[in-house]
Amino acid sequence: MVSLLVAQVDLFFQVTIFLLLTLGMLFERKHLAKIHGQLMLTAVLLNVVSFLAVMAPAMDKIGGITSDTLRVVAMGHASLGGLALFLSFWIVGSWLLQPFLTQHLKMRCYSALNKKIMWAILFLWLGSLILGFFLYMMVNTHLLGSFQLTMFGS
Repeated sequence: MVSLLVAQVDLFFQVTIFLLLTLGMLFERKHLAKIHGQLMLTAVLLNVVSFLAVMAPAMDKIGGITSDTLRVVAMGHASLGGLALFLSFWIVGSWLLQPFLTQHLKMRCYSALNKKIMWAILFLWLGSLILGFFLYMMVNTHLLGSFQLTMFGS
């Protein structure tokens, strides 16, 4: 998968991104939409960097993991995280393109549909973060058992 140091840095990075999301939600509750949007854009960009630097290179190894438990956790983490990332592109795109989309009420950034998607993203991201934490613990510690990363064909 990835080295212990890279995994630790990425775990810290992901927790920081989740804290940005939470902080952004608090600003949205205070009706500070511009700050909310900027925090969400920052979180998405940081997650894209994290994905490209750490997660994408490790994704091709998921199918070769010999432990079924580890494979299920890794696939769940990748699926929830990928869906959250995809949906976050939709939300950030609708925010950035809002001046061009104002005639279509369903496309507005703060429409009822997008608010539901924002909540879904938050829960998907939290689920992915939790599974990523379990994945980290399974691979890098013995607290949850011993999961060796012996790959097929290695």
